[in-house]
Amino acid sequence: MKSGSISEKTVHKLVRETVCKILPHNYRCRERHGLFEGFVQSVQETGTYSDGGGLNLRVEKSGAKYWFQRVTIDRKRRNLGLGGYPTVSLAEARKATLLNTRMIRKGRDPLAEKR
Repeated sequence: MKSGSISEKTVHKLVRETVCKILPHNYRCRERHGLFEGFVQSVQETGTYSDGGGLNLRVEKSGAKYWFQRVTIDRKRRNLGLGGYPTVSLAEARKATLLNTRMIRKGRDPLAEKR
């Protein structure tokens, strides 16, 4: 890279920001790791909140919160339960998501190995 030139990472970020401005509102333009610990701890509104990379936090009407990962295994979409919050922290859920993703890329099934 020549001195004074823009890094590849900076170019990628600028392109992503520009694309996200012109795409429809519901298009996934959020950066990976969209959640933070303070939000996870305080959120009470029922719904599913994405952290990116397949990791999601589900908040139930009862106030219960649990982590799950959306993955594709053998061309089938599946949810992998990762545990409830606060028993499983955001950092632990991210680590489990990364490990599951690596297993799937190696051709292994985390659901089958969990059983």
